[in-house]
Amino acid sequence: MLASHLRAPINRIAHPLGRAVARTGITANAVTLLGVVLVTAGTLIFCSGRLVLGAAAVSVGGILDMVDGAVAKVTHTASTFGAFLDSSTDRLSDGILFAGVAWYLVEHPNAGIRLELSASQVLVLALAVLMLGFLTSYIKGRAEALKFECNVGIAERGERVFIMAVSMYFNVMVPALVLLFFLSALTVGQRFVHVYLQAKRS
Repeated sequence: MLASHLRAPINRIAHPLGRAVARTGITANAVTLLGVVLVTAGTLIFCSGRLVLGAAAVSVGGILDMVDGAVAKVTHTASTFGAFLDSSTDRLSDGILFAGVAWYLVEHPNAGIRLELSASQVLVLALAVLMLGFLTSYIKGRAEALKFECNVGIAERGERVFIMAVSMYFNVMVPALVLLFFLSALTVGQRFVHVYLQAKRS
């Protein structure tokens, strides 16, 4: 929802970046794949204990997720496959990021603010956030395939990655996971209800 409201100012930043990248000859799909590589590298760096550097790499990877679309528009190369690749790599990046966070928190039981949660509880929490994130995206994709509109929800992918990256900077991943759990659950509920009401009227 926040990302949708900020779409115009985000585009004002992404489009100049997209034009700059396009001048290098790098394709939109290459930018998409580079984003995955950076998120993966950032997660590995983060898991090695270098939280700030890892969070920085993840943040840049998240930014590239905005830039790839801008590159496609500037170069007039937007395609169905490009959209498919972008959605697929988003799921891959999410899986890598949250799996890395879960591993780090289990392996470092004294890391950050734990909220009195055990390692196993933190692991279940991280997996629940990942599952809800996947479900959030699936509901929208399935709804649109059935010709329903589904642009609702308080926590889209942009919010989830932003919150997680910031929490990595400040070593407060567990409170961030708790926040993301409730925001993601609310988003899933919002989308279910939104599609249900459309289906009921049709």
